[in-house]
Amino acid sequence: MTQGLFDAFYLPSALAAAADTTVQRFGPAHDSVELRLVTVTPGAIESWIDFIRAARIRHLASRPAAEIHKRKSLQGKAWS
Repeated sequence: MTQGLFDAFYLPSALAAAADTTVQRFGPAHDSVELRLVTVTPGAIESWIDFIRAARIRHLASRPAAEIHKRKSLQGKAWS
């Protein structure tokens, strides 16, 4: 009997739902743990980047320009 099936990756929920995965079992059959691993391909990485970039654009578009400017100013001071 396995101890359970666990996701061994993190992706935003919308990406995780559509991600290709594989399951790997670790340990003896009577006391194993199964891990669900995401299948990483160049195409998958490109689509994840596109998804995250679009989400960032939507998020920034919903924020006031003054708030974005204030945050950027604070970041600039932190790196000075």
